[in-house]
Amino acid sequence: MNRLATLFSRIGGDTRGAVAIETAFVAPMLILMSVGGFEVSQMVARQHELQSGASEATAIALAGNQGAVMENAELKLDNLLTESLFGQVEGNENKVLVSRWYRCDARNTKTQNKSDCENSGNDKKRYSTYIRIIITDEWEPTWKKIGLGSDLDYRVERWIQIQ
Repeated sequence: MNRLATLFSRIGGDTRGAVAIETAFVAPMLILMSVGGFEVSQMVARQHELQSGASEATAIALAGNQGAVMENAELKLDNLLTESLFGQVEGNENKVLVSRWYRCDARNTKTQNKSDCENSGNDKKRYSTYIRIIITDEWEPTWKKIGLGSDLDYRVERWIQIQ
């Protein structure tokens, strides 16, 4: 019994190697927190890039709507918006959708057919024109490679009233 008490008092007073053991406990968590912080900053940066692209497209749509009337102006504006957004989204063309919508008179619903507004029974045939921009993207975080989590899907949608 005396030997056991002596052994415990000797082990309890020995501090050699304590820093190595503490580092072994703390270092993995610090590394994971660092990698996680980096990944989160990458996710936020990607979302910001897509939002900036949508804002840029809004400015282009509003600027493109001003000025001289040209042949096929609607198609040219839609193509210009689509081309300007391709630089923001890498890969597939299906990640950028630019479509034209109309709201007839004071209705709350929108339609993609301008003829629906002409058939509304109103002689004045007033309608508002909108451009809808949808940008989607997918991002694979690093931690998915080790079996944690899943891909992150981005979706940025803007409605721009141009008329």
